Amino acid sequence: MELKVPIELRENFLRDPENFLRDIAAIPLEAVRPFFKRRDMIPTAVDKTYVNPFDEETLQFDKDFIAGDGVNYRRYIHIDLGIRHDAVGISMCHCPYFVESEINRHTRDGIEKEMINEPIVKFDFLGRIKVSKGEEIILSEIRDIIFEISRRGFYIGLITFDQFQSVDSIQLLEREGYRTGRLSIDRTSHKLVLDKNADNGIKKISVEGRKIAAMQSLKDALYDERLKIPYHPFWEKEAMGAEYDEKKMKVDHPPVGTIDLLQSMAGSCFNLINNEFKYIEETDAEYFDKFQDNYYNKIEETSNNYSDSIEDSFYDNLKGR
Repeated sequence: MELKVPIELRENFLRDPENFLRDIAAIPLEAVRPFFKRRDMIPTAVDKTYVNPFDEETLQFDKDFIAGDGVNYRRYIHIDLGIRHDAVGISMCHCPYFVESEINRHTRDGIEKEMINEPIVKFDFLGRIKVSKGEEIILSEIRDIIFEISRRGFYIGLITFDQFQSVDSIQLLEREGYRTGRLSIDRTSHKLVLDKNADNGIKKISVEGRKIAAMQSLKDALYDERLKIPYHPFWEKEAMGAEYDEKKMKVDHPPVGTIDLLQSMAGSCFNLINNEFKYIEETDAEYFDKFQDNYYNKIEETSNNYSDSIEDSFYDNLKGR
């Protein structure tokens, strides 16, 4: 069957052909299909000049992995604990700048083109930690990783966990002043938006039934060439193997395979795009000045000084005190 795509819809088709065929062309697809059909795009997201700074065996970062001078971008972290206890996915990303994109708006008068600003999603590190110890030990080690990231000067704006066994970690991190919440990647029901007037500084907003909203955000960033990641062997492996089950409305791993890292990346990406915006009337400097925090310019390099510093106004500000 030959499909003729109108010129005004060509951009939508090229951006996401599988969803275009199903939702606009009304062509039924198989029940289970690859989530990333544009597989040629998967390797292009890897920044070959940037080495992943996280060692999954020692759970340590490279000594040079520290926040740079100048603007301290907000970081977004998602931890996928995994139901099978075999691996933990963890990742962190930030938005270094925005790009202009042209989109089509369907109106009563027809299709109108509109320019919007969309964030670049750059991952600082990727990790897939094999679980060989007890779950409680792993959770405490994950929290230590977060504390270490803060000690190295990174401004963590939001941390999310999947729904599985994350309550204790969320409560412990909240007591340390982090904005933390739960985010299901399998069944995404809401997005988390930073709001100093909301409880714990986070407001939940419904995604109105878009159960794969988090995974879709990662796909959109990839297809739009807005995704930049360090090399990790499981990125290509999991992205190539990820399947979308039409009946269950769920992105899952193949019979032999995993998506622990992929789900962590989707959560971090989803948190970023829901909280990073650029307004046309502002310059980049004016935008980032709103979110820069001088706390990290004062932080000491030792663990003892870090422990003392968590009582300062930075964490009070995070909690909206």
